Amino acid sequence: MRVFKQKDGYLIKLEKKSDILYVNKIIKKGNKIGGWDFRSLEKGKKGEKVRVYLIIDVEKKESNIKEGCIRLLGKIVEAPEYVKKGYHSFNICIPGELKIVGRELNRVEKEILKKAEKIPHLKVLIIAMDDKEASFGELTENQLHYLFDIKNRNYKGNVENNKEYYIDVSKKIEELSQQYDYVVVASPGFYKEYVIKELKKKGIKIISSECSVTGIRGIREVVKRGVTEKIREYYILKEENEIMERFLKMLSQESDLVVYGKKEVKNALEYGGVETLIIDEDSLEELEEIIEIAQKTSTHIKIISKTNEYYYQLKGFGGVVGILRFKINNP
Repeated sequence: MRVFKQKDGYLIKLEKKSDILYVNKIIKKGNKIGGWDFRSLEKGKKGEKVRVYLIIDVEKKESNIKEGCIRLLGKIVEAPEYVKKGYHSFNICIPGELKIVGRELNRVEKEILKKAEKIPHLKVLIIAMDDKEASFGELTENQLHYLFDIKNRNYKGNVENNKEYYIDVSKKIEELSQQYDYVVVASPGFYKEYVIKELKKKGIKIISSECSVTGIRGIREVVKRGVTEKIREYYILKEENEIMERFLKMLSQESDLVVYGKKEVKNALEYGGVETLIIDEDSLEELEEIIEIAQKTSTHIKIISKTNEYYYQLKGFGGVVGILRFKINNP
């Protein structure tokens, strides 16, 4: 994702599927969104459309992270005179762009977009294997490349008799692993387990998946199963997990430097004592007053996604907790 501040708003260029997750968090009902799309002429041949710049007042949004698309429906508030008005829907897919018009982004929204901008284009090594063949492929942002196969030329019918083949596959993965952000090993049944076991001994982290065939078909099957979305989600959630684990560890040690509950967190913020404010994503509007105080006191704000394993645990604390700069006696 790339974000550009302009005179009348913010132009957001969407480059990765994960960008949809983030932009979905900041677009709200009533926001004005601008973009280029096709629209029927007010007077012209039936079905004739032209590409024009429109601004809509958002009434409904739908997102599909797996497909990398967001759909925004709303009433047209600005358009050329020669096209029909009424309602319009933007269906924006990767790569694409949209513009948030006529409003400033608050600090939380800027933090959300900043987090999206930091996510790198991941490079993934994918191996689709069985007991006779291991096919290697490379997935970059939106491109899949077939690399090569390793054949089991001395196939002997069971794992114990085919150790040489599995060791060859493991060695090749180990050799290539430094060039990639993640390695995925997939197979029908248990064939991948011996390879994964060997690689774990050497400290190489492997993501396990399933496939029914080898070759380029098998590699494509792994991608279609959504393993890359899981990888990206893992990357996104890693930072969130780290801050929640820090809070929970301090809480378990009965530290005086943690606070939870809306009233208690607000009180600590008013004293300027909160170093990091942690909020679940569904409570952003509800906790707007707390967020405003945090913005005035140079407090770091971290947002926990609904897909995070700690989301409901945070909900149990009232949706908001804090790590303190210094001890505060709550009334």
